[in-house]
Amino acid sequence: TRTACETQRRAENFGSHAALVGAEIARLQQEIDTARREIDATRNRAESLRSVAERVPDLQTQLERSQNEGRRQFERAPYALCRCSQSGAITDANHSFVTLLGCRRVDEVRNTDFVAAALDSAGDLGWLLERARTTRKTETVETHWKTREGRRLVVRLRALATATGAIDIVA
Repeated sequence: TRTACETQRRAENFGSHAALVGAEIARLQQEIDTARREIDATRNRAESLRSVAERVPDLQTQLERSQNEGRRQFERAPYALCRCSQSGAITDANHSFVTLLGCRRVDEVRNTDFVAAALDSAGDLGWLLERARTTRKTETVETHWKTREGRRLVVRLRALATATGAIDIVA
């Protein structure tokens, strides 16, 4: 009986131990399944990122072509175009704009104050720039313009704030 009781106790201990081991195995299996799902998700994300990374050189080439084409169109436009900072400093201009001002080269007007370079009325440009910035729409003003030779012109200016914060002006 003592042996039978001891055997019974050992069997109960073994059963309890087996139940604990079984529960631990089940918990570990759940952790393994979770880790496998996370690894699969990470692998899928890595493959997606690799696919995007493989497209980057082509996208960069397309962007450069687009920028070059945009630059070419800006420079060759038959109408006067300039780009100003928010304060009104000319940051870029095309040949038609430069010619309209009575200049020969873009460098003669770049980084100059648009008002000092062309307009009789600082208020017209200030209003135009402010309206373009605040409305984010194309705004128009008719103003008097002076060329380097002293000629006076009546010019309609159309301005639009760009995504970069610059203001594009068409005369």
